[in-house]
Amino acid sequence: FYFDYGTETLDSGYAVFQKQADAILKSKGYTDKNFVSKEFAGHDHSEKSWNVRLHEPFTFLFGK
Repeated sequence: FYFDYGTETLDSGYAVFQKQADAILKSKGYTDKNFVSKEFAGHDHSEKSWNVRLHEPFTFLFGK
C-alpha cells in the first residue's frame, strides 16, 4: 500500500484519518516493505503537487 497527502487545501484534513489507517495496517503486520505513508508539507490536492511527488509511488512500487 502507498499513501501520500499534503498539508494544504483539501489534504489538510487527511492527517488524522491517515494516522488511523496507518495504525490499522501496522497492527495487521504491514511493514516498510509493503506499506508507505508520507506527508508532504506545503503540498495540496492538485495535479501540480502530485506531479512533484509522482516518483515516490513509482519508486515504492518498482524500486529505484
